[in-house]
Amino acid sequence: MAIEIRPVTEGEAGTFLRLLCNVFELDFERATSVFFTEPLFDLSHKWALFENGIIRSVLTTTPIPFGWGETVGIAGVATDPAHRSRGLARQLIEHTLAESKKRGYVGAMLFATSESVYASVGFETTDTVIEAPVLLSEEIQDPIAMPRDEVRRLYSEWAALDPARVQRTDQRWAYWSWRQAVIEQLNEGYICLEGSTIREALLQPAPASLPIGVKCNWVGLKSLTESMQIPVGPGRETLKFMTIGLPTQPQMFMTDQF
Repeated sequence: MAIEIRPVTEGEAGTFLRLLCNVFELDFERATSVFFTEPLFDLSHKWALFENGIIRSVLTTTPIPFGWGETVGIAGVATDPAHRSRGLARQLIEHTLAESKKRGYVGAMLFATSESVYASVGFETTDTVIEAPVLLSEEIQDPIAMPRDEVRRLYSEWAALDPARVQRTDQRWAYWSWRQAVIEQLNEGYICLEGSTIREALLQPAPASLPIGVKCNWVGLKSLTESMQIPVGPGRETLKFMTIGLPTQPQMFMTDQF
């Protein structure tokens, strides 16, 4: 049994994606149109564990820049169902963490439904993702679109205040715009509305409720929801946020989810 762990080549990318789709029950054709076109696509961050030349387990790392340095987000961890319970995902994660450290990245983070595999390699649950209904005002404000360059200015000013916040590069702003959220101005701030979901909001000052005419849910890190005083009702935990080797607790909106 020969084990090799490395980023996939262009010719192996389709096999990488097919395994991912099989595990997460995604439509391969639809996933292909997204996989190869999203602004952060980079084959050097598509890792696979090969056994005798065959891909058995995969994951993706995404560089995330903070004020204190660049870390990696780990996502899309998937192992061929016929080869689970053999520790392959753990080997892949351990190797990827070591190689990312060599490349100069500071620690790593991920979102998980189950903690066991990640805890076994040293990740700790440091936050949770919650989904909660947004509290709405009785008085409704007519929607006011905010130009994206103004959003970028406001966000960049906010991010510069704390090194624990994501410092969006041009490439990350391209990814942010690619998600096609509706941006509405609220007082001196804004919300990003994706259908009936808000995953980013800079509210200055923080209101007790939002004057929007759409019932919607907030999805965000619990710590940031509380510190930003996002007006929400009782919610539910959807994911664990796990980190390893980071100097401080990250502050990030779910629009930067990897």
